[in-house]
Amino acid sequence: MIVTTTTSSSSLEIAKEWADILDPNPNTSKYTRDLIAIAEAESEASSKNDISSLLESLFPSDGSRITFGTAGLRSEMKPGPLGMNDVTVYQTAQGLAKYCLKMKQQQQQQQQESNSSNSKKNLCAVVGYDHRCNPSLNISSLSFAILTAIVFEEAGIDCILLDGLVLTPLVPFALKKLDACCGIMVTASHNPKQDNGYKLYASDGCQIRSPMDKDIANEILNNLKPWTDYEKILDQRRQNFPNDPCLGLSRPELTNQMLTEYFKAIKNSGLKTGQATMISKSNNSLDPSPSFAYTAMHGVGYQFAKKVFDIFELPPFKAVPEQIEPDPTFPTGTYALHCLDML
Repeated sequence: MIVTTTTSSSSLEIAKEWADILDPNPNTSKYTRDLIAIAEAESEASSKNDISSLLESLFPSDGSRITFGTAGLRSEMKPGPLGMNDVTVYQTAQGLAKYCLKMKQQQQQQQQESNSSNSKKNLCAVVGYDHRCNPSLNISSLSFAILTAIVFEEAGIDCILLDGLVLTPLVPFALKKLDACCGIMVTASHNPKQDNGYKLYASDGCQIRSPMDKDIANEILNNLKPWTDYEKILDQRRQNFPNDPCLGLSRPELTNQMLTEYFKAIKNSGLKTGQATMISKSNNSLDPSPSFAYTAMHGVGYQFAKKVFDIFELPPFKAVPEQIEPDPTFPTGTYALHCLDML
């Protein structure tokens, strides 16, 4: 993960500066302020060392902070500039939105210089999310996705928040279908359960690459201060949409449409040869149907994998029942290979 540094300062001073930032999450805001209060009031040397160590891990004195690389963001869900939290997410979304607006402006200038027709189509972004969360801090992939959608709307960019847990490839697929300027999938993929991530796709449907990552990182650093009071906006939306996990920001119908078109594209991709159907209908004991074992590893993949198997007319796979449902605690992760051996 790429980090940037600023002038050296004490971790306590940096924590205080961080506490002054408008954090839309009351849990992480309180955690930071409580930690500062303990550090200032602590009298025992041994406890001081423990608090100093914790402060340094969350608010490093060298000014390090999380920023974009070619894999986007990925870090532990925790307060501070090195963590995945509401502050670093809205800072990143603000920088990303500014980057998209600048790219649009450059494109329009090039079109004017070449006397080609200007595209008046409004910018839009696509955002998806998985099930990762840190309940004690009220941090989740969903909360990051919601906050991202609010930031993009604040920038005047339409944000298509996919409804419900989705498979990662749906984001770049929908991005291309909808001619969006970027796509964001909030997921840490294979990282440990305490982590989360912010995977970014460019307008061509591919993950960002150099020099995009550096340009976006610069825009993030230029947009660290919140553009508005995000906590106030979130509170208002919770009042207006008390029964909607996405606070009225998601697009259920469009999400279903994108899923339908995604699986249709797979079916028409030319990868389906019909051999699986021929084998399943064969009574030849020397040429039996293939047998598959699958585990979702407590992720979101089961329903989508099942759909793909149906499309290719493959025999149903044998799934690890304990790991079918999404579970952000990943309780049986070390048990997975043993389960597969048993099938």
